[in-house]
Amino acid sequence: MQTTLALRITGDLLDPEEITQILKVHPRSSGRKGSVRATRSPKEIISKFGFWFWKSDDVSYAMPIMDHLALLKSTFGHARDLFGSLPNAEYVWLNICIVKTEEDGADSCVEFMLDAKSAAVIAEIGLPVEFSIYGG
Repeated sequence: MQTTLALRITGDLLDPEEITQILKVHPRSSGRKGSVRATRSPKEIISKFGFWFWKSDDVSYAMPIMDHLALLKSTFGHARDLFGSLPNAEYVWLNICIVKTEEDGADSCVEFMLDAKSAAVIAEIGLPVEFSIYGG
């Protein structure tokens, strides 16, 4: 199973450069409303809102979720109090993405255990959490 953790910030008038300056962290991807992004396919996507996304998968897909959370805390420890007051940020949340791999077997069920320590860290961070789960 592969897991990633993302901090996602969106807003109609969001200025990603301003968010980067405030948080002092560079996003994995960002753009203003109306910006055009290339995808893996030949398609281009026109953003319907401003966005600023940081993602932990640059380190290792095999990390346990607690390690992803520790990385988030160490990366944003200086700025966590700012999450609720970012200019033009309408939504700020965490996304935990879980992807079933071939090593997990042929069963199409994806199971994920969120331990009490991880849940406590998520509560301490204080942001809503979205789970994206992909299975075979």
